[in-house]
Amino acid sequence: MFPRHVFRDMNKEIFRTQTI
Repeated sequence: MFPRHVFRDMNKEIFRTQTI
């Protein structure tokens, strides 16, 4: 399991790439 801040950052990056 990843820390919350890491998971949030990763999710943010993925969300950004998918939103494009």
